[in-house]
Amino acid sequence: LGELPSLNAWMVLLPETSQAVVVLINAGTQFNIAGATEVMSRIPTGVVQLLHGEPAPSGTSLTRVYIVFDAIVLLIVVGQVFALTRLARRGKPVRGGILRSVMYLGPLVWEFGLALALLFGYPLLTGVGWRANFTATPDIVLVLLTVSLLWLVTGAVRVGKLLQKSRHRLMLETDVPQPRSL
Repeated sequence: LGELPSLNAWMVLLPETSQAVVVLINAGTQFNIAGATEVMSRIPTGVVQLLHGEPAPSGTSLTRVYIVFDAIVLLIVVGQVFALTRLARRGKPVRGGILRSVMYLGPLVWEFGLALALLFGYPLLTGVGWRANFTATPDIVLVLLTVSLLWLVTGAVRVGKLLQKSRHRLMLETDVPQPRSL
């Protein structure tokens, strides 16, 4: 058994029948999303069972795994785009007391914090840089970069609205009526 993020290799020796099975799969996953790792192990097991005259095992296909993965990603990205457009369309940032300000700034911490956690944490978690991660698992890397970018853009829009509100308030405070000329 050998496994890399984008490759699985299996070798099974059957000494009682003088047979061997070698299976190389140019797909792989380090994450068991929707049974993905079971799909990879079922292939060599099925070949061995067929050699013994038994039926091959059945289960979730790799296509189904990707459908589930894509559906999860779609929900996350649509949710982020919805939050971003809602924030961008909102006229003015929050007015009112401390609680409303916290309710407005809380998501800012979430947006920048999670984006930075993904951008710095994923390479630390995997032990390799973004380039190696992209080579091994391009689908996951593209999702993480897209999600991080959407969070950063949403946070930047939120900061822009806060700066706009602060600038407007500063202009109102420093607006001194000019004396009229005769």
